[in-house]
Amino acid sequence: MDKIVHSLPVEANANQFWGAARIYTEKPHIVNRRLCGVANLWIGVCHDEYCRSSLISHMSNVMKVRQGAHINSYNCDIEEKQVDNNSESEDSEEQVQTLKKILIQEGFTSTSDNLVESEEEISGAGEDKGKEHLSNVSEATVGGKSIPWQKLAEVKDLKVAIIRKVLPRQLKRYSSLLEVVVIDGRMLQVSFFPEKTGSTQSISPRIHYSFRFTNHDISLTAIIGTEEEIKDNDPNVTWLKQNVLPKLVKWASEVEEDGNVEDRGSLKLVDVQEYNSLYQKLKIKYGQPLVEMWPEVTDPTKFVFEDVAIATYLILLWQQEREKKGQTEYQTFADLGCGNGLLVYILTMEGYKGIGIDLKKRNIWDMFPENVNLKEGVVEPSDKNLFPEFDWLIGNHSDELTPWLPVIAAKSKFTTRFFVIPCCAHDFDCKYRRKTASKSQYSEYLDYVKEVGDICGFEMWQDKLRIPSTKRICLIGQERTYVESEMPRIFKAVEEFIRIRNEANANSLVNQASNGKHETSLQNNARETLDSELWSNNFKAREAIQPVRNCTKLDQTVKEDLISTVVGILMEKKHLVEVPSTENSILKWDRGGSIVLGDLAKRMSPRQLSALKNECGGLQTFLRNHKHIFSTLKGEVSLQVPSPTLMGKVPKNRVKTKQCWFHSNHAQGCPLPSTLCVYAHGQDDLQNNQGP
Repeated sequence: MDKIVHSLPVEANANQFWGAARIYTEKPHIVNRRLCGVANLWIGVCHDEYCRSSLISHMSNVMKVRQGAHINSYNCDIEEKQVDNNSESEDSEEQVQTLKKILIQEGFTSTSDNLVESEEEISGAGEDKGKEHLSNVSEATVGGKSIPWQKLAEVKDLKVAIIRKVLPRQLKRYSSLLEVVVIDGRMLQVSFFPEKTGSTQSISPRIHYSFRFTNHDISLTAIIGTEEEIKDNDPNVTWLKQNVLPKLVKWASEVEEDGNVEDRGSLKLVDVQEYNSLYQKLKIKYGQPLVEMWPEVTDPTKFVFEDVAIATYLILLWQQEREKKGQTEYQTFADLGCGNGLLVYILTMEGYKGIGIDLKKRNIWDMFPENVNLKEGVVEPSDKNLFPEFDWLIGNHSDELTPWLPVIAAKSKFTTRFFVIPCCAHDFDCKYRRKTASKSQYSEYLDYVKEVGDICGFEMWQDKLRIPSTKRICLIGQERTYVESEMPRIFKAVEEFIRIRNEANANSLVNQASNGKHETSLQNNARETLDSELWSNNFKAREAIQPVRNCTKLDQTVKEDLISTVVGILMEKKHLVEVPSTENSILKWDRGGSIVLGDLAKRMSPRQLSALKNECGGLQTFLRNHKHIFSTLKGEVSLQVPSPTLMGKVPKNRVKTKQCWFHSNHAQGCPLPSTLCVYAHGQDDLQNNQGP
């Protein structure tokens, strides 16, 4: 019944295997990009022996192909087609109830705190109206249904069964999938029984399979039923063998020996299924229209879909809050440092009244409807900049305002809450200075903002968003740790914390400037901070017009010197490549070698490094600005290889608008004839850049 398909050696113990199995079971979307996540519907445990063959046989009958349905094997390379999710049910209530009965008959009992009895709970697949502590919710505990991984390490004969829904990322292309997972502590095995029904492409393998651990390897096993035969070249098996099994081996060798896995999951405070459904709706409603109308010079795909994701998260968080408090009226908000105003626009159009404030108006503001309230102005930390009329304060990459968000929220009103995404590290009155070498500055700064929230009397929650940004941790202050009558005590503690922090920053600057031999006006200002109108005399908001620091404003001689130096280093090695110069001929052209960015920087002169010091991104940004000369891929730099295929990809109004660097500077010249090169070969070949 079980057929071992493939096995890989591993140096790990049983606990580490459970740690690896936990990662794949709870977060299959790490391996499978078609998935959004999973929602657990029911969890049962069993301490006695059960008849595995009987269980498999009964489950196979429930999860088998419906009569007349056609199965497409799981293959990531298959062409994706749109499907109508209404054409087939996402999962069957009858199937869930039948699977529960089978598991109960085999000796599994519902975990005491996760009993699912009503049809409403099962169909909700994640509703938890009695949820008290959101900070304890994780992706694997949607609806309070938590897999007892720790017990598997402690109780060797424990078996766990999970009925769950596997959720697709793209709802228009895929349907969700019902799946049963059986974890056997005695056999050190985790088995997956996905539903095999439906005529659409699958979001995960449609075979029954398991992973089993021994003292020296992890094996992939195909679970063969009475009416099926699985071949070795089955695409489902191939995908599992190539993509999942190596990951399990890798994770098992990396997790701690006790099997504990650090929870780095995303969307811990909201229901993953609800998030994906709402995100897809908002993406269709706002995403593409905004991308098409985008008037700014920045990349619309990043900013638009990032703000759609943030809006989705906030809407679900606020919906959850209303359900918990029994309220129906939508929350109000103030977005401090709103930038392009996209988040304000989306939230407003979804029925949430609010305001966005930024020190500089953006072009896109004029394209929003009149009911989108955007204001140009400076928000400085003082009693004149409180927002008691709003329920929530938002800091979306709010830079120098980030540490002030908890303070402003605390002083605005006892019921004011805040949501902040820390990005650039700022302290109250200067840039944040790293204190601990064992942590990254980002991690340390997150801890600092959480400390500010704690001092302000908030119960701090942390979550990870699914946005196209490296800084995607959000911090939330929703509940207070004190009663309203204690506000004066909290305010006094906050003011003292700010004073001490500002004095420490002032002393640090003095020591840097004069080794601490004398006191400066900066120290005096810090001591008088709270006697002034501002909560910090040394707070300085950004200028409305920021200097351009993307290497484009470097002096031309500096640019030429940097290009010459980098090319000289790359051409120290010879690397001939074949370039099709005409339809019938191929030219061997010297591309030169490649070098890691860090090693390249070490070979630059102090004068060159100094010129790049104040530019955002430095050397890497400079090289990417000259992508017609250099290729930067996975941290390595090499010369770009001119290609005739570019001619068909570049808009006509951009062809021949820039001189071909290789034509004028490479020892062999450009390997392409002028007719095939996007760039101009000489002044006569240069076109006027005035296209439609």
